[in-house]
Amino acid sequence: TEEKETIETTKSSSVKISKESIENNTTDTTSNPEVKNEWNAGSKKELDDFVIKWGEGNNHKLSSYTPTENLDWYGVEMPKDLLVDTNKIAGAIEGNQFSIAWSEDGKIVNDVDRTLVGVYSNAFNQPYDKKYLYFFTLLPDGTPEVLMSSQSQGNEITNYVYFSPLEDGNLSKGFADIIGYKVKTPVEN
Repeated sequence: TEEKETIETTKSSSVKISKESIENNTTDTTSNPEVKNEWNAGSKKELDDFVIKWGEGNNHKLSSYTPTENLDWYGVEMPKDLLVDTNKIAGAIEGNQFSIAWSEDGKIVNDVDRTLVGVYSNAFNQPYDKKYLYFFTLLPDGTPEVLMSSQSQGNEITNYVYFSPLEDGNLSKGFADIIGYKVKTPVEN
């Protein structure tokens, strides 16, 4: 068994220290899911404002979409057609299919690979080859992840829409900040 000691640091968070984390010089400050995901009633508006401002700074006029207000993404209703309850088409990263479910309140949905809390695109105002689709997701452990697709045609063999994790640090960090995600930090010697 792995030796672990938990030290209470605040009323709602804790720091887990394990033998492995000491050897690797890291501390898991995200062991409490409530600390990782502080999504609340104002978070969606905050994410909308942040993403739209980020888009303007990158010459993308972005709009927000939901399962009841979908984007026609080359014949696929996004995000509705990708969600596990419709199962019309699947998302994939590097050829690996993932399951995804919508969460209005930001709570992690069990039994899926990703929980979707925001969808944005510039598709309504861009030419065919300059359209982007952004999914703001939470992994089962609460880790935020921004996925991007620029796929312009379907794949009849796999029936996938291909996504890549977004490499833009500002967008990913802004999303993490909005949900109150705390990243692993080095332990000072």
